[in-house]
Order: sequence, then structure tokens, then C-alpha cells
Amino acid sequence: MGAVDRSDMMLSSVDCTRKCLKWYKKLFLHSINITLLNAHAMFSTRHTKKTSFANFHLAVIAQLLERYGIVKSIHCDLGNARLQNRHFPVSVPRKPGSTKVGSRRCWVCSHTKQKQAKRKESSYMCPECDVGLCVVPCFKIYHTEATF
Repeated sequence: MGAVDRSDMMLSSVDCTRKCLKWYKKLFLHSINITLLNAHAMFSTRHTKKTSFANFHLAVIAQLLERYGIVKSIHCDLGNARLQNRHFPVSVPRKPGSTKVGSRRCWVCSHTKQKQAKRKESSYMCPECDVGLCVVPCFKIYHTEATF
């Protein structure tokens, strides 16, 4: 198998391009993936510990998010900050120029593994985690249990 076929095979496991993206966005994401593939190859030559490209890819993403402090976008799961810090519910703010009460989808109700997930709107949220949550019982469940 040639080097191009092998690199295409490895990149296909972590492909993040979508059909609806513009060509220049696809080109940018592909260049990032090629850069990560080259970094994985360099890492593999230096270290005896074998890691898959997908795990290396996720580790790089986690380290970048940790370094630049973008914790809110991944729902406070990095380092279990949602389980260690104190959080308080607040009302979801109204959209500018709207008379309707603000609402968000409850994270626990829509991502539960213990029962059937359902779409439930809530007018409360956790501002630190930036997720919508029902006040009772989902807010407590989200901030005290690792899996729900």
C-alpha cells in the first residue's frame, strides 16, 4: 500500500468534513488533519508507547481546550468541573426584542442513559456550564452524578 493510500485510510477514521461545507473550509480542515497526522508520525518515532491516530487526535484536542480555557463549550466535563464547583440556576435570558420567556432544552432529559431520552424545554440554566436544566431534579443530577 502506498503512503498516500495509507494516510487517506488513517484520516478517514477521524474525518470531520461535511457535505455542506464550502470548499475552502474543507481545505482548511484537511490541512489541519494532515498536520495532525504528521505530528502523530513524529510522536510515534519518538515514543515506544503505541497510540492510535484517533486517540492522539482526541488528546491533542483536549490539551488545546485545557490550555486555552474553553471549558464552557464542552459542558464543564473537562476535569469534572461540573461535579466539583458550586453552581446555581438562573433564568434563561430573553432574546433581544422578544416578549417570550427564554427557554433551552434540558441537558439531562435529552442525554439520559437510564431511561428514554426526551426533549424537554426548561426556562432555567446553569450559567457556568452554559446548559439548560430542569430545576428539579435535573440540576442536582447534572452537578452530582458523573453519569445519568
